Amino acid sequence: MLHIIKLIKNSSLKELYFFLFLIAYWFLIWSSIGVEYNSILHFGYNTTGHINFFRINTPLLLSIISCIFIFFKIFKIKKIENYFNIIFLFYLYFFFQLIGLFLNKDIEITLGNTFLLILGIGTINIFLYLKIYNYENFSKVLLYVSLVFCAIFVFFIFISNINKMSEHLAYSTFYSISLPGDRLLDHAYPRTTGLSRLFAVVNIFLIAFYLKINPNKKKLAFFILIITTLFGTIIWGFQSRGTIICYFSALLIIIFLFKNENKPKFLNFVLIIILPILIFNGSSTIVKKLYFKYKYDIDINTDLPENKRIELEKKIQQIENKPIYSNRFMKKNNISSGRVEIWQYVISNYDKKKIFGYGVQGDRFLLGKKYKTYGNNSSNVFVYFFVSGGYLSIFILILIILRILIILLKIYFQSRHEEIKESFIFKLCLMLTIFFLVRGLVENSYGLFSIDFLLFITSIFIIENLFNKSIRNTIY
Repeated sequence: MLHIIKLIKNSSLKELYFFLFLIAYWFLIWSSIGVEYNSILHFGYNTTGHINFFRINTPLLLSIISCIFIFFKIFKIKKIENYFNIIFLFYLYFFFQLIGLFLNKDIEITLGNTFLLILGIGTINIFLYLKIYNYENFSKVLLYVSLVFCAIFVFFIFISNINKMSEHLAYSTFYSISLPGDRLLDHAYPRTTGLSRLFAVVNIFLIAFYLKINPNKKKLAFFILIITTLFGTIIWGFQSRGTIICYFSALLIIIFLFKNENKPKFLNFVLIIILPILIFNGSSTIVKKLYFKYKYDIDINTDLPENKRIELEKKIQQIENKPIYSNRFMKKNNISSGRVEIWQYVISNYDKKKIFGYGVQGDRFLLGKKYKTYGNNSSNVFVYFFVSGGYLSIFILILIILRILIILLKIYFQSRHEEIKESFIFKLCLMLTIFFLVRGLVENSYGLFSIDFLLFITSIFIIENLFNKSIRNTIY
């Protein structure tokens, strides 16, 4: 906050207007997350409908206007140097998606099937603005604002479910916090995989901060450790295998491959990764017994309608027969939750003549009639790039990943990048980048406009510009 106040004091009025515009633009982009296409150009019949109308249509309009402005800037002012980067590759990817949609005769082009593409382009336009005006350093503010949004939603989830925590613990899982049919602002409530991702993202920030705390500030380090342990316990409790694999991948790299300001690496491993698992399993064992006893001694022995009594007895029986430690990793015949079958189906049914794929959300076109059990998305960023943008898009994805890996390896191994390597902002963005790169193996993730995309594009933009010396390696 002090850094932002200092920025405001040292900025001209023109810069302040520009920064305020970008913050407002970024807020509107984030506010559009989760809004369904049926709210586009539909004002709704109640307050919720009105809110959703503005949530989706305002950022769509801003995205279109920003494209017009950028075209003007590029072709009139000729400021196009040094833009061959990851942002440019994403522009190409979205362009190939658009061509694929135009060439797909089976799908009518509407705002309903292009709004994610428009919002995606509108997002990367923000980073192109920063490049044009040499304000790349401001991208760190956008990242912090994004993390605040995630933290607010995490707080909302925690508070709204706090009265059910004992029951979820008794069942040894928080996976049922989000159920099919749950609604938020009259739209689909995030699935458990999405909720656990938000907790993981917020905790990644806290852990990056914890690992950078001065060893002399023991009280602050202990306080942050308590919060990260709580979050880590909840993340393990969600039992979302995809999230846990992504989360542990990011943590293991940052703990064992980088210097830490406090405590030995193995101790950090125990405190950050092992301790939350032990706390969840232990508390689940205790709560299960207490919950069962409470339900048996009080509810069963009270006057209940017959149907309620039968329902309660079934629930208690389910708890009694359930293993103490629920672990979805150990479930047989459900390792990939149907993903492998979906990937095989998509690839085998893809029309090999479609050079540019099926267009935006082309996976839904192929899967819509068959895989209603698991949803109609491909659940893999490589498959999604291929289906929605064709052969050229999968090549673009390989280029994006290769460029990220080359930059990361150079920062890690070249001594001249030592300050960047040990900076808080780099470690934070590195963990987020690893998290979403791994998540892309089991979800569409950053392949389309989403929370994943917003956080991933921001993180890699910061890393790339840290490497290019366009961004300072300070917190701000």
